[in-house]
Amino acid sequence: MINNEENINYETIINDRRPAIREVAARHGYGLERLVDDENKYVRLAVAEQGYGLDKLINDPSPIIRRAVARQGYGLEKLINDEDWCVRVAVAYKGYGLEKLVNDENEWVREAVTRYTTSHYEKENK
Repeated sequence: MINNEENINYETIINDRRPAIREVAARHGYGLERLVDDENKYVRLAVAEQGYGLDKLINDPSPIIRRAVARQGYGLEKLINDEDWCVRVAVAYKGYGLEKLVNDENEWVREAVTRYTTSHYEKENK
C-alpha cells in the first residue's frame, strides 16, 4: 500500500460514480465545495459533519442532514422549528431553546431537554 498523497487524484475520487467513495472523500475534507451538492444524502451528511456548507445544508430535504447541521450548532434559531423531531432533539442537546422545547409535542424532544438539563445541572454541582 502506498501512502504517498502526491499519487492520489482527488478530482477522480470526488467524481467517482460510487457514493461510498465520494463519502470517504468528504470525510477527509476533499472536494467539499462540489460534494455539498451531491445527490447522495450520505455524501452530504459527511460534508455537514465537516462543518462545510451549513448555510446551504440547513435547507436540505433530508432530516439527517439538518440534524447534522444542528449538531454543528448552526442555525439553531431556525432548526428549533423543524418539522422532524430528530432535528429538534439535536437542537435540545445543544441547549438551545429549552424553554420552548420542554413543551414540544414529541416525547423524545421533551426527554432530550430533560437529559440535557439534568446532565448540565450535575456537572455544575459537582
